[in-house]
Amino acid sequence: FHRLETVVIGSRKSEAMETLKDIHLLLVDDDSACRIALGEFFEREGSVVAMASSGTEALQRIRSEKIDFSVMDVNMPGLTGPEVLLRLRREMGSEAIPPTLLMSSDRSAESLARTLLGFHVGFLPKPIQLTTLRRSVVQMLVRSQWPPLPGLGNVPLGLPEA
Repeated sequence: FHRLETVVIGSRKSEAMETLKDIHLLLVDDDSACRIALGEFFEREGSVVAMASSGTEALQRIRSEKIDFSVMDVNMPGLTGPEVLLRLRREMGSEAIPPTLLMSSDRSAESLARTLLGFHVGFLPKPIQLTTLRRSVVQMLVRSQWPPLPGLGNVPLGLPEA
């Protein structure tokens, strides 16, 4: 678990953009305005962005698509962000789950995120500051050394490892 409010990695935006370039990123939030705004931000950073509006949709996308990193709301109707990660761990194992940044306007959600030991998980409180978000994602990618092989990301469920 990583608390990421005061993260500082290189101050040059170009370094962060290079790290985020071509990263397959999944944004999961039931708030469409937040999802769209963050999606546009990451696309400007050079990431390949997929979106999901629910935990159930996130499960389907992670099972079937290449995802290098996910940014996920904690509190959503149906499956919460942490429930998605726990279900994926049961199905795929911790190693196949990409680093995930959980976000919430509920400050008590941070303690819930802390219970996710064995995952590459960080937490940012909403409202999100985009510069902090960029630095946090870059830091988590660097710390987790994800994707495990260049350009591979997770191997979707049901597909052979080639």
